[in-house]
Amino acid sequence: MTLLAGCENFDLFQTEDDLNKKIQARWNIVRLPATNPAEYWTFSNGIVYREILTNPMRHDTGTYKIISSTLDNPSMDLAGFKDTLSKLTAVWDIVRLDDKILFIATDKNGDPGVTQHEFYK
Repeated sequence: MTLLAGCENFDLFQTEDDLNKKIQARWNIVRLPATNPAEYWTFSNGIVYREILTNPMRHDTGTYKIISSTLDNPSMDLAGFKDTLSKLTAVWDIVRLDDKILFIATDKNGDPGVTQHEFYK
């Protein structure tokens, strides 16, 4: 007799549609360092709207597409941002996405090492 134990966290088995539904919201970026200005990203139907609360307020817009929802490596492609210094145009791994937290990381944006962004609602 063979017994297979399964994972009880069914969030691991999210489809691209599931990921798209969960990501569509307004997210607050975790500020590191804490002295950085507040920043919000809103994902909506393939568009990412960035608001950076500086004086004057800065805005940027890009696109996103979930390109993989494999079990071990869900990812999305961010593109089209005008603020090239932030190096957001890249394929990003979706490390965590649930109802409260979005955590993305990439080593494909031209910076040395891994760049990561963590958000909360």
